[in-house]
Amino acid sequence: MTNEDINNLLASLYMAGTDSTAKNLQAFFYNLAKNPDKQEILRREILEVVGDSGLVDAAALSKMSYLKHCLKESFRLNYPTATGVNRALPKDIVASGYRIPAGTKILLSNPRAAKLCFEDPDKFIPERWERSEDGRKQDTSSNMAVLPFGYGPRNCIGRRFAVQEIYLATSKVLQKLKIELEPESWNTEFIYTVFLDTEKPLRFKFTKIR
Repeated sequence: MTNEDINNLLASLYMAGTDSTAKNLQAFFYNLAKNPDKQEILRREILEVVGDSGLVDAAALSKMSYLKHCLKESFRLNYPTATGVNRALPKDIVASGYRIPAGTKILLSNPRAAKLCFEDPDKFIPERWERSEDGRKQDTSSNMAVLPFGYGPRNCIGRRFAVQEIYLATSKVLQKLKIELEPESWNTEFIYTVFLDTEKPLRFKFTKIR
């Protein structure tokens, strides 16, 4: 690899990988702290699957459906990016009575859709992502409303790695600790810089549960 290749790779790692994952983990902890009942349901799932010190591996994560619902709901409530999926149309289409020619760039406003397309949009309700035995989720909104990593062959190359990091960090913390917020962080406003961020640093309180 050339020095330019190495520099570009490292810049992508820190900007698109490390920082973005940390910001989304912060938002996830914030939502769990503000919804202790949901946090407790998630903790019970984690303890039932791996106990208070067990290994969180791929087999364990495959059994933690509520963990996945909680993260998806956190993405919906505090969308990771200021905009959504951007694509150029490969052919002419008609949408809502409007003819849109091939080559037109379409930008989905996923942060707005994540609020407008759901009932009780300002509430943290992981259960809305649960699916019945026939595969239908409880909420009838479109799956395309929440696409934090994009969609299709051009989705985020680091999606699986980032999500796995958040799953592992959350599982290991909740095995041992209760996540709370200090009073000054209870109503923190989220803003966008490059990624989702907070207007001021969040102050968490972690308490041993046993």
